[in-house]
Amino acid sequence: MFSLYHMDVNSRLMLFFSFVPCLKYIIQNANTTELRLLRGKTIECISLIGLAVGAEKFLPDASEVMEMLLKTQKGENEEMQDDDPQVTKLT
Repeated sequence: MFSLYHMDVNSRLMLFFSFVPCLKYIIQNANTTELRLLRGKTIECISLIGLAVGAEKFLPDASEVMEMLLKTQKGENEEMQDDDPQVTKLT
């Protein structure tokens, strides 16, 4: 059975970074109340990818992701409610 464990480091990095553009798209475009949980989970996922691959590898995407997260925290798209799942991911 094939698993990530059997892949070399470069193959794992390629797999991780094939997801990053999709995750950034979700963060940018999932702005409705119904998609708050999806957006919160996406923020968590992209954060974990950044931790897993390290600062050096994540740096090209880090500033763009941080800019999107700052917009979220400042509430430029919509005011965040107390029960918003994104709140726990941004603090």
